[in-house]
Amino acid sequence: MSDQALKESLSNLDPIFNLKNLKIIAHEEIEEISPAKKKDKYNLVITNAGIFLFSVKKFRKPVSLVGSLSFIDITSIHISQQTVSFLSPIASIRFSSKNAQNIGFLVYFIRQILFPMSLAPISLNLDQGIQFRFDQTSFPYKDNNIFRDRFLSCIMKLRPPILSPDIKFDSISNNGVFSITKEMMDDPLLQSLLLSLAFEDQVTELELNNVILQQLFRYCETLFRLNKFIKRVVFISPDFTNSGLVLEKILSTGNLFKPTEWVFKYCSFYNVEIFNSLAKIGCEFLSFQFVHCSFDTKSIYTLFNIIISNHACFHSIQNLFFSDIRNKCGLSKAVSQLCEKEWINSTQSLNKISLVNCDIEVSYLLCNFLSNETGVNRLIFKQCRFNKKIQEFSVQQFKLKELNLEKCSFTHNSLLSLFGFLMSELVSVSNLNLSFLNIDKEGFDLFINQIDDFIIPSLKVFSFNANTMKSSQLAHFNKFLSKQRKLSALYLNGSITITDGKESLKELLDIIVSNDITRIGLRGAGTYNFSFGAHLTKFLLLLGQKGTIQSLDISYQYLTKECISALIILINTSPIQELYFDGICVPNFECLFDLCEEIMRSSLEYTVWPYEECERLFLSYDNPELIEKVKSTIDKFQNSFQAKFTNKPTYAGYKKSIDSKVYKKRNIKLEYFDPIKISERSEEIDNLYKESVDTDKQFYYDPVLLALEQYEKNISFDRLRKITKRSAC
Repeated sequence: MSDQALKESLSNLDPIFNLKNLKIIAHEEIEEISPAKKKDKYNLVITNAGIFLFSVKKFRKPVSLVGSLSFIDITSIHISQQTVSFLSPIASIRFSSKNAQNIGFLVYFIRQILFPMSLAPISLNLDQGIQFRFDQTSFPYKDNNIFRDRFLSCIMKLRPPILSPDIKFDSISNNGVFSITKEMMDDPLLQSLLLSLAFEDQVTELELNNVILQQLFRYCETLFRLNKFIKRVVFISPDFTNSGLVLEKILSTGNLFKPTEWVFKYCSFYNVEIFNSLAKIGCEFLSFQFVHCSFDTKSIYTLFNIIISNHACFHSIQNLFFSDIRNKCGLSKAVSQLCEKEWINSTQSLNKISLVNCDIEVSYLLCNFLSNETGVNRLIFKQCRFNKKIQEFSVQQFKLKELNLEKCSFTHNSLLSLFGFLMSELVSVSNLNLSFLNIDKEGFDLFINQIDDFIIPSLKVFSFNANTMKSSQLAHFNKFLSKQRKLSALYLNGSITITDGKESLKELLDIIVSNDITRIGLRGAGTYNFSFGAHLTKFLLLLGQKGTIQSLDISYQYLTKECISALIILINTSPIQELYFDGICVPNFECLFDLCEEIMRSSLEYTVWPYEECERLFLSYDNPELIEKVKSTIDKFQNSFQAKFTNKPTYAGYKKSIDSKVYKKRNIKLEYFDPIKISERSEEIDNLYKESVDTDKQFYYDPVLLALEQYEKNISFDRLRKITKRSAC
């Protein structure tokens, strides 16, 4: 009887056999040994969910289900010469068979693949004379979808009342993100899903979308107790009502669930007691983000008070992020007072604060942070107000790695006061972003005409995108730029127009080359007014000769054939690592394909496929046969680009468990590895073990030899011997 026919015949006895994803791995006739030591013949069926015992069909006696054990329930396996026992806290199955050992090892193998021994211990007991054998190549089970099989085993354990044959498994997790939505809360499989998630090492982010947390948390006890892999939790418009008490009760016992990044989107915080409950997790938080959340004055004060007063969890925060907090709740005052607190000055763990589109005046905040000895070195104040001049105040020596004021509103006086302040010897700014300045035309003209003499001594990265400068304004900017001697990255995307001449453009490009600026953003705007023309061709040739460029963005510039040739030379003669070139208006597909071929052969580390350029060129074709031929070439190049350059998703299928792969190492006796000791190893030993075992190539490296190889890279033993001999003389 085929496996499918067997499934169909058993579906009336157990509804789990109706599930399309349930696979029969092995089945054979065995003799069950009852407590009275009476032997009866039965059929043992091993599936990817668990094991089943069915009676053998006899005269006038139909087949019946005698017993079953899901893999998650099995806690002990005993193997002797011709008998095997599977034990769980609720039931046991014991039988005899000539194939007992193979059956026992197969079940043990599947069990520890689906439920790692470090989280769900299982004991393997072998009678004297039984040799431990664990060659997974001989097993009929293939762990192609571990989450699916684990989920099935949890379904078998919990026995939900309704089972649909079509359960979707492939879309459960995407790029390491597991999402629980409002629609899932009434799904009878939710509890099984959460139980299987407790053991899932490929999910690193848990997203809770529009759910009643009090109801959800009641199903999460095992998840919170065992899952140590989720590092980021995202709440989207949840209902926090009474959830704190339920969460606190679950977390009052020991748990491995210790996410360090917490994100809150579209949350209403008029009661913030949930944060007191989160403190019970007992780990050091690294990041808190609040996006489109609602606070009142009392709740924002209480939140910051919890952060300030709870040393164990919140004083380790490195990143505090607020975005689109539009209602007047005292956020600015709370952040300002935060930088005056003792813990932020003593621990200096908090290094980044972001306020994005929060409708607050940030000039005062900047002064407040710089006048206190905090560890904050990244200030992100995007889409806020910077309308007040910076007044003189007592400032400590302060180093800012990043000051981002993108899309902030300015007056020319407040902008000039900022530059004057950044010239101070006590203030050091490495990365300054003033893109998309929100300032009136007259104010921008007044500012740019006075920028000539400003020198920011420590400036390394300057972003001035989407601030359109005509030739006379660019001349002033060039004088400023030539004085920034440490500048290595410059982004002027969409900022340079040539409507009134190109002399200042030529001067700008010469400054970029002579000052060894290695990361350059010179995007156009898709029009001739922002295209550099022949100046870009000469610029690319000079960059190739200079040989220092690392990153270049010339998207939406108009590139001629000569410019394409210069770009190809640049790619082949410089150490460039990143290139962006979509929307470049090349004459035809032949030019684009020539460029793409060179890019594929180059040592570039990252680029993206020019989708918009291909769409533009397609509009010029009206021959169906030619269109089909070009489309075939595009598909070929696009696939090659994605294979070579596109960042691979973090979730690319489920990797095999390292504790199972270890049994298939080359030139190592199988008895060399003790699975029980492996499951109990400490994190330090585990790290060394993973260095020694290449799970992709199935190699085993001896740890000592591996260490010696690492030392050999720094100093050879032959050289060491000579040095020792010389010292002895």
